[in-house]
Amino acid sequence: MTGATTVPLARVGGVAVTLEEAVAAAADVLVSARLPLVYGLVETTVEAQRLAVEIADLTGGAVDTAASAGHEASLLAFQRMGLLTATLGEVRARADLVVFWGIDPDAREPGFQHRYLARTADSPERVHIAVDIGDARGPDEADERLAIPAAAEFEALWALRAMVRGGRRVDEERLESLGLSLDLLQPLAWRLVSCRYGVILHDADPPPERRDPLRALALGALVEDANERARVRLIGIRMPGNPVGAEAVLTWQTGYPCAVHFGRGYPRYGPGEYTGPALLGRGGADAVLLVGADPGRHLTAAERERLGEIPSIVIGPAAERAEGARVAVVTAPLGEAPGSVYRMDGVPLNRRREAAQLTDAAVLADVAAAVRARVQGGGA
Repeated sequence: MTGATTVPLARVGGVAVTLEEAVAAAADVLVSARLPLVYGLVETTVEAQRLAVEIADLTGGAVDTAASAGHEASLLAFQRMGLLTATLGEVRARADLVVFWGIDPDAREPGFQHRYLARTADSPERVHIAVDIGDARGPDEADERLAIPAAAEFEALWALRAMVRGGRRVDEERLESLGLSLDLLQPLAWRLVSCRYGVILHDADPPPERRDPLRALALGALVEDANERARVRLIGIRMPGNPVGAEAVLTWQTGYPCAVHFGRGYPRYGPGEYTGPALLGRGGADAVLLVGADPGRHLTAAERERLGEIPSIVIGPAAERAEGARVAVVTAPLGEAPGSVYRMDGVPLNRRREAAQLTDAAVLADVAAAVRARVQGGGA
C-alpha cells in the first residue's frame, strides 16, 4: 500500500493484524452469524458490489444499499409504472426546458450544470425553471422561479397533471387552502406542453421529510401525461458515489434493486423488511459487513449505535475511524480505485487506472473465498 494512513491497514478488535488475519476473522464473523447483513455499497465499484452480493448469498444473509431508504419510494413507483428518462448527454444536446424540482444539482454534484446544462453553439436556447419545495431550493441563477409549500408538493404535482392533460378540472379552493393557485402553476404547465424537449430534475435520494411514496408516483405520472403533447423526461439526481451501480448490480445478480434476503437459498425481495435500517433494529441482523459507506454520513445515530452492539466488519476509507468494529480494513476511496461505476443516468463508466492502494474489490474477493471455504467445509 503506497498511501500513508494514520492507522494500521487492518485491525481485529482494535489490534493491528495482517490482511490475511483480518480476512479470516471477517469470514468467521459472517459464517457464524444467524442473519448477516451486507450493507452500504454506494461508494465502491461495480466489481466490489458484485462480490458483496456473492458474500450475502454464500452466508444466507441480506444485502441492501445505503441509498435504499431515500430511493425506495422511487424504485417502487417506477417498477409499477415505468420511467421516461434520458441520458445527460441527450439533455445537454436537446433540452430547451430544464425544471429543477426542489433540487440544485450543483449542491450534490459540483459542476453538474457546467458539464451538462451549459449553453453551447450546438445546443438549443434553454429555459431553466427552479421550483422551490419548502427549503429545498433550485439554483439561484434560474431564469424563472416558483415556490411551493413542502406540505403541498403532491397536490401541486397532481394539479399540474390535470393542467397538462387539458380539460381537467382543478380544485382551486383546495389549492388555495394549501398556499397554491392556478396562476402560480399554469405557466409551468404551459412550458411543459409547449417545449420541444423538456427534462425535470428531481431529488431521487430525498431527506426523510420528503420520502412520500406518492411524490415519486406523481412525478412519473406528470411526465407521462406531458408526453401526450410534448417530449419530457425525468432524471433523478442521486447521492454522490455509485448508488446506481449498486442497484444495477443487485438487479443483475438477484432480479431486485435493494433489500434482498438469501435466507431460503434464493433471493427474496423485501422493501421495508430487508432494508438496512430495518435489519439494524434490535432483533434483526446479528452481524454486519459495511462496505462502500461511511457510518457518519450514511447511517443514523441509532444505526451507528447498533453497529457497535453487534459484530461488524468495516471495509473502506471509513475503517480508519471505525473504532468499535470487530474487523476494520482500510482501502482506497472510490475516486482512486480502478473499476466500473454508473453515472446517475445509468451510463456505465470504466476507470482504467493502476491501483495505488488496496481496493474494496481485492479485500472482498479474499473474504468471499474464505467464506466459501468455510461454507463448503474446507476450514480456515
